[in-house]
Amino acid sequence: MFLAYENRDAVLDYVDSIGKNFYHVDIPKEYDEYLTHLPKVIYTISEFNKPEFLLLELEGVQVNNDYELTRVHAYVVEYIKKNHPKHAVNKIFIY
Repeated sequence: MFLAYENRDAVLDYVDSIGKNFYHVDIPKEYDEYLTHLPKVIYTISEFNKPEFLLLELEGVQVNNDYELTRVHAYVVEYIKKNHPKHAVNKIFIY
């Protein structure tokens, strides 16, 4: 978070003001350049749908469904909706 935070000087000033100057670090400018090239959102396999799995298989990447948590998430969401209907459930990463 610190590396992506826009007002690092304020954070470092605060760190110095509370006597924790050992947390005051100088970040090389190369880190900032590197961070600008990273994607803002990194997707995981739990967000893939069937087309992505087909593309992975075409590229020779075998998807092991034992490690795929989509069914687990779907079960948990359905369980909460059935047994605890007063609680809101957002379907995130579930297809």
